[in-house]
Amino acid sequence: MGNEHLFRAIVDHTTDTITIKDLAGRFVYANPGALALVGAERVEAIVGKTDVDFFPPEAIALIARTDAEVVASGVPQSYEISFNSAFWGEKTHLTSKFPYYDETGEIQGVVAVVRDITELKRTELALRDSEERFRKLVEATFDGVAIHDAGVIIEANQALADMFGYPLDELVGLDGPSTAAPEYHAFIQERISTNDTRPYEVEALRKDGTRFAVEIVSRPAHYHGRRVRVSAFRDITERKALEKGLVLQNERLRELDLMKNNFVGTVSHELRTPLTTIRGYAELLEDGVGGELSDTQHGYVQQIVEGAGRLERLVDDLLDYARMEAGAFRLEPREVDLARMVADVGLAFEPQAREGLVVLELAVPALAPLEADPGRVEQVLGNLIGNALKFTSPGGRVAIAVQDGEAAVRIMVTDNGEGIEAHHLPLLFDRFYQVDAGTTRRVGGTGLGLAISRALVEAHGGEIGVESTPGAGSSFWFTLPRGA
Repeated sequence: MGNEHLFRAIVDHTTDTITIKDLAGRFVYANPGALALVGAERVEAIVGKTDVDFFPPEAIALIARTDAEVVASGVPQSYEISFNSAFWGEKTHLTSKFPYYDETGEIQGVVAVVRDITELKRTELALRDSEERFRKLVEATFDGVAIHDAGVIIEANQALADMFGYPLDELVGLDGPSTAAPEYHAFIQERISTNDTRPYEVEALRKDGTRFAVEIVSRPAHYHGRRVRVSAFRDITERKALEKGLVLQNERLRELDLMKNNFVGTVSHELRTPLTTIRGYAELLEDGVGGELSDTQHGYVQQIVEGAGRLERLVDDLLDYARMEAGAFRLEPREVDLARMVADVGLAFEPQAREGLVVLELAVPALAPLEADPGRVEQVLGNLIGNALKFTSPGGRVAIAVQDGEAAVRIMVTDNGEGIEAHHLPLLFDRFYQVDAGTTRRVGGTGLGLAISRALVEAHGGEIGVESTPGAGSSFWFTLPRGA
């Protein structure tokens, strides 16, 4: 293919407009791409005409001036021109012009190459608007924000400059990792190189050399046609101080808790010896060892024995609690006839039930033996029955029932007493929790019984819980797995 044919093929098939005008401003050549620009149907409709025939008045002056400058100087020119046409609407074009020479080297006219860049300009405008919105958003945030390329800061907001104590123009261009303490440089470079997006904490350096804690989170992004990272910086100095304070406070609370547990254990042990002595001598007096007692004296001694018994149970609770807190608590499991045990415990509470005018019911099926610590199971069941009797009014009912299952046995103690408000239920098994002080004073107790019961049941691998309706009663239950 000859050069002329090659040139013609290129010119005829380009979407750009290519025209040649003579020195009088008349078109002497137009390629097919020019048809869309001027709104003509045939190239012949363009040749011989001038710009005035096709372009709006506001465009003519610029076109004529640049044509004249190219002819006068022989120097090519490029410019953008936007105007509104009834044919194609608002358009923006990039026009490049250069002189057209004849065989003798004389300028005979102007060659113009015109490209429609309307969409490109719209894209640029949208990008500028987007960047402006991004800039306003970044400047409005309380966090420091930086855009960096391989660690070098290329954009930053004022909040970051204030955070690090730099003028904004000094911050731009800095190597980001150098604004951290030296021991973190390698770590930060690794995060950058691996595009890690997880938040991390480092010690940063202000311009004056002071250190402060900062949290950084980074994300990859495109910025002006290149791949960068956008990083947000948050000064967490106050948060770290609070965390340190909380750690110290927790350590102090653990020390106080240990001191309390040791105190409870020591006091409980010290109380047991004189308590045993008081109860022992009171029982001797009750049995008449020191001589015959009058009815009044006998009543006094009985009050001493009962009071000593209550105090002994409180001491036992405190000792159990101290052992559990110290991790010194151990189960002693063996094969247990649970049906007989439940019946015996229920029978032991019959006098208390009769005294309170409460009906105590028992429903226990035949059960296969299971492995458990009998003393501890009796303690849990005793706690639940004792509580039910305390909170059931005269004429009420307390029912003890057992349900056998393939994996576990479920023991329930149900009453029709005063019931418990729903907001108390999740807290009932917490240590020292009391439903209310008035009830505590009326019925007594340490608030440890249910907490100890939960620990004992869970030590067996079982569960403990409660359902209650205020004014209708409560049902406490616990399970013992077979093979515990």
